[in-house]
Amino acid sequence: MILQELITNLNKVKKEFGGEINVICATDDEGNGFSDIYSQPTPVKRLTNESNFTSSELEFEMENSQVNSIIIN
Repeated sequence: MILQELITNLNKVKKEFGGEINVICATDDEGNGFSDIYSQPTPVKRLTNESNFTSSELEFEMENSQVNSIIIN
């Protein structure tokens, strides 16, 4: 998913339910657990196109022109 798709979908939810609802995330794609989101979005450069990867495949300190992903939790 790209950032604009996420923003569009969140705006639809906000319009229907308001902006004062809690945001949570699933611990996996099967919904086996959930947790609150505490962190602000973090722009990063992702060095792999794999769907599963480790933090060693991200660069956290970079110029804006290198950012290609955002960590949301």
